[in-house]
Parts: sequence; structure tokens; C-alpha cells
Amino acid sequence: MDILDGKVLVGHDNGRIQTVNIDGTNRQLVNVSHFDGESWGLHVIEEKGTFLTCGDDNNIFEFSIKDKKMIKEGKVWTFDLYGGKPYETNKIKSTASTLSSHPVHQQGRGITYSKKWNHVAVSNNYGDVAILDYNDFSKRITTLYKPREWCEVLVYSPNEEYLAIGSHDDSIYIYKINE
Repeated sequence: MDILDGKVLVGHDNGRIQTVNIDGTNRQLVNVSHFDGESWGLHVIEEKGTFLTCGDDNNIFEFSIKDKKMIKEGKVWTFDLYGGKPYETNKIKSTASTLSSHPVHQQGRGITYSKKWNHVAVSNNYGDVAILDYNDFSKRITTLYKPREWCEVLVYSPNEEYLAIGSHDDSIYIYKINE
């Protein structure tokens, strides 16, 4: 926390930095960051001038490169994304090491974007890959469960007809995109 020219600068334990006037008015978000564990996923969306990130803190962010601000946020996993059902898996519990306090299924590992399909694909620390609507990260299109361990690399093919996923189970998974 710091005070300068009638403004208070506040850093929160959730990675957010805000300014507020001393009288409590004009509160503004200055910046956000991943705050619990590590930041893992990164994908630049060149045509939009933005980039996507995901991390151990269950957060997905899209940042404007020009404005240096977060413009959109979402979650790697929530009850709402899965119809109110708790997370279940029968996968071997082989995960990347982490210091995060979030459950493994909420820890993001890789992220990518498809302009053609308007999708964001994000993997968790078990290897599940959620396909989300780019316009609304709270809308899940489907989830891919085949990878048996965490996936750090996700990329759509140049024609965006395929999604390739590199997993720590020593496999590369290639999915044909139908819709």
C-alpha cells in the first residue's frame, strides 16, 4: 500500500492492484496477475493485439498488449461449467508439481485460441482439456478427457481443422474439429 497525490495504491493478495482516492471514491483496477502457484499457459492472439494466460490459481486472463490491461477473465474449472457437478476422475494422479492451494483440476497448464471456431482450449493439471466459448469463458463447449497427464502444449493447426495436444503421458493427441 502507498499514498501519493491523494490516491491510495493497494496490492491485494489475489494479484490485483487498485487505486482509490483517499476519500474512498474513484476505485480503479490497475492490473491483475496470477497469484497462487505459477503461471503456465500463454497464447498470443496477434490479430486482436492480446494474449491469453492460465495458471495454478484457476484463472484465465486475456490482456490487451497495447493498453497493458486485463480485458477478460474466466476460470479453468467451476461447478457452473460442469452443470453443478463436482469434479471426478479415474485418472492416475500424476500431476506437475505445484505450490498452489487450488485443487489440481483447477490448475491451468496450457491454453490456445481458435479464430475460426471462436474457441479457447485450456488444460488442467490432470490433462483434461476444456473447450470454452471465446466470447464467454463461462460457457463450456466440451471437454476432452483422453490425455492421462497434464498438457502444456495445445495448438490449432494452421487451417484450424485440428487441435493438437502434447501431454506428459508421452503422447500427442490430435482431434478433428467438427463444430
